[in-house]
Amino acid sequence: MAETGTQQKILEAATAIFAQEGFRGARMRQIADLAGVNQALLHYYFRSKENLYGEVLSRFFTDVFSSLAHSLTTQADPESAFRSFIDTYIDILSSNPTFPRLMVSEILEGGRHLMAVVDRIFSETGLSPPGLVVPFVNDAIKKNLIRPVDPVQTSISVVGMCMFYFIAKPFVEHIWGKPENEPEFIRQRKEAIADLVLYGVIKRQE
Repeated sequence: MAETGTQQKILEAATAIFAQEGFRGARMRQIADLAGVNQALLHYYFRSKENLYGEVLSRFFTDVFSSLAHSLTTQADPESAFRSFIDTYIDILSSNPTFPRLMVSEILEGGRHLMAVVDRIFSETGLSPPGLVVPFVNDAIKKNLIRPVDPVQTSISVVGMCMFYFIAKPFVEHIWGKPENEPEFIRQRKEAIADLVLYGVIKRQE
């Protein structure tokens, strides 16, 4: 069944409420009110709060993994691939400002729903960070294009640097001040992360 405008409004409202309240604190009535629909429609389309939450997570992470896979596999060399990965991930987070908060809320509640969604995406699509990043890094090491870094630690470090600003944005702005030009600050953030990563992993001529 094709997605309707009503379903899209419900999903957008659910994303905002789940990010604000967490899964446990969110109420279907809140989501219905924000979406401008009656509560019966939520149950008609999604049956339960858990199903709706799973759909919100599934759609986002399917798109994320697909985009990140494309960013790694369409570049000619490791330096371009790392830059593409960082640019893509930060663009995703910048375009979906509620999701970093939603992820933190879910993880603090134990991560049960997120882990189930991620496992299903891995199973259905074959897309997974370990399945993409680890072979990419190992292949680059074998070709003597990067230093012999740990692919798992490298992946965690890159993802963490990309996410931190968006997770801690209110605190960061309180300490360092709000950027006068947000798009320019995001561009600088990409460059700063890329510089830290690339000067750590790329082999340089002596």
